[in-house]
Amino acid sequence: MISLGCLIAKEILHRKLNFLLGVLAVLVTVALFIAFLTTAGAARRETTRITRDMGFNLRIIPKETDMDRFWAIGFSEKTMPEESIHRFAKSGGVFFPTTISLPLSSNASRSREKKSF
Repeated sequence: MISLGCLIAKEILHRKLNFLLGVLAVLVTVALFIAFLTTAGAARRETTRITRDMGFNLRIIPKETDMDRFWAIGFSEKTMPEESIHRFAKSGGVFFPTTISLPLSSNASRSREKKSF
């Protein structure tokens, strides 16, 4: 009687190309899986490193804003009083890089003015 190992060896020798293609397919699959896991881990670490020092991501919007409409159009049609900006700027220990949107006339260019308080 032929042993299992001998039978497998004879089958491999008989079907050399099929065996090599099968082994190649398994190697490529494992390599791609390891590359995907390594890339995903590196991307997660890089994202953590980049966002670590960015600080808070906070939007301050007027209380009267309809949140459904805000998320639909991307901005609030309500405005906050100017004194609120000054109060935020005077609070200690926090830097406020802000973008102030000004009403534009029909012939004005559509650029934003960046101000830091």
